[in-house]
Amino acid sequence: MDAQLLRRLQLVELDIAKEIKRVCVENGIRYFLDSGSLLGAVRHRGFIPWDDDMDIGMLRDDYDRFLSIAPHALKDSYFLQTWETDPYYPFPYAKVCKKGTRFVEADAQYSSARHEVFVDVFPYNWYAVGKWARAKTRFTARRYQKILSMGCGYAPWARQRGIERFWKWLRYRPYKWIAAVCPKRAIINRLQKTFDQFNDESNEWYVQLNGALYGCWTAPASCLAEFVELPFEDDSFSCPADYDLFLKNGYGDYMTPPPENKRSGGHYVIEVKLD
Repeated sequence: MDAQLLRRLQLVELDIAKEIKRVCVENGIRYFLDSGSLLGAVRHRGFIPWDDDMDIGMLRDDYDRFLSIAPHALKDSYFLQTWETDPYYPFPYAKVCKKGTRFVEADAQYSSARHEVFVDVFPYNWYAVGKWARAKTRFTARRYQKILSMGCGYAPWARQRGIERFWKWLRYRPYKWIAAVCPKRAIINRLQKTFDQFNDESNEWYVQLNGALYGCWTAPASCLAEFVELPFEDDSFSCPADYDLFLKNGYGDYMTPPPENKRSGGHYVIEVKLD
């Protein structure tokens, strides 16, 4: 993706994020810039120059309220994509999409899910307490997530080349076979049960529900106790008040940019249409 197209993509995503912000503010829903978008706000006062997406996080109760309100509160030019609103969408987090656009990632190209420019909205659940409980939950969640992705027509190996692509395709065969005989709703219910089992056991850590990477992004609860507004491009967005701890936990030395040869977006995009 050339620099001009990337910048146009970022501005469409910014419009989506502003719409999410509007719905949240008008309905008293807490939200915050998440992951690379928070890093961009702190280090660049906007997008990381080479980033190709925006991420927003919400604590579980706020996320559930957002899902109940957004379908009616979003303007007509936006669509809330979840595994309830799109039968071919496999992920436990939502996307707010801009209708009339097209954004196709390599691993989603064979799926019948909607392919539009989006902003991710990640729910944060309480994380399990103890290494064994966390390991068991990660194992279970990731396996069910892979089965559901296969049932929705996703192809994670499409991001690879050569022998790596073949081996990844081979590793996913058992999940493909299971998906062929298991109803999607049954898998979703098992995933939801796995994610929600610790929600009544508040502790010191939250975990981001991000699909097959479940358990890779966590946050100390103290980071998400209070929020502040930080500038982002031509607007400002809610962010964790202790963004320093949040980002150090996720990235380490987050103020030092990566080497130039590693400055690329996180999506393997094969088609973009913005008009």
